[in-house]
Amino acid sequence: MDISKVADREIDDDGRAPDSGKRNYSYGEAVKCYLDGNKYKVCELVQFILLTGMLVGYTITTSISME
Repeated sequence: MDISKVADREIDDDGRAPDSGKRNYSYGEAVKCYLDGNKYKVCELVQFILLTGMLVGYTITTSISME
């Protein structure tokens, strides 16, 4: 299951856990409902790497445009 499918399910279910119906108050809680421990950690790592890459890209682009 990829990250976009988890996000789609979260939107479709209106923030509710699939098994208990308990409301998830954060995106992280919603992802934990659908992914077990190891998959959740991998998902968290991938999102962190993507965010870090974007940060580096914006920093480089800003520094080039300021020259």
